[in-house]
Amino acid sequence: DNAAKIDFIKSEILPRTVEFWSTALAVVPVSGNLQVSTAELTSRTYCGDSEFSSVPSEHISTGVSNTDLILYVSGTPSTRFCSGTTLAVAVSCNFDQYDRPTAGSINVCLDQINLDSDGTASPAVIQDNVDVLIHEVAHVLGHSSNSYPFYWDPDTGTPRTPRPFESKTVTCVDDVERTLPLPAENTMKFGQASNGQRYAMIVTPKVQAIARNQFDCQSLEGAKLENQPTGSDSCTGDHWEEHDYYIEALTGVISPTTNVLSALTLAL
Repeated sequence: DNAAKIDFIKSEILPRTVEFWSTALAVVPVSGNLQVSTAELTSRTYCGDSEFSSVPSEHISTGVSNTDLILYVSGTPSTRFCSGTTLAVAVSCNFDQYDRPTAGSINVCLDQINLDSDGTASPAVIQDNVDVLIHEVAHVLGHSSNSYPFYWDPDTGTPRTPRPFESKTVTCVDDVERTLPLPAENTMKFGQASNGQRYAMIVTPKVQAIARNQFDCQSLEGAKLENQPTGSDSCTGDHWEEHDYYIEALTGVISPTTNVLSALTLAL
């Protein structure tokens, strides 16, 4: 039942996910309590979407102490977000003055979780679900086409894409023409494969260096994103290209063998 699955997520999966990301990343700590701004919430209430978590009023008025990122985790059996084989979805919903995400939502598709009859799971099933949540937190942290225009240059301390954003009309990776704000070409570029398939790639210096070294090819422009838009209004994928980065945790399909959150994702 869902109660057992919710307990499984809370007691087994989330603590391991928090430990992973807390070990992997360092940020300049938030000074004082981390407060959530209603201006960036859906209907000034929900983190990301009305089917996700509502933000507690005390997180808005008082904030949360000793915290650099708040994750709201829900288990809504949404027909919009949990169709087919989707395991979970995630989005960021609050940002600091440097556009770093400070709050985000993860909605777990509980129907995709299979526990033993006593509500437990094998170490392999636990690890698979931890891999899914690690992947979703990465989307909150910025591995998302919504986030690419908000990247900053760590050396200059300025946004990589000039503000205010300007919409451009481009042919997206699904060959549909769309008009939307896109990251500057110092962050993401489009390319075309020999078979005519369009793709986008991340070309920031660190990502470029990792991709070049991984394939021992110093002429690579960057790391390819998947060539399917994730949503109906997106122009590029929100994951690494499966063909190039099969076992990477941030490709679009969870690997049945092993999932590695590699230097490529950490560079991004």
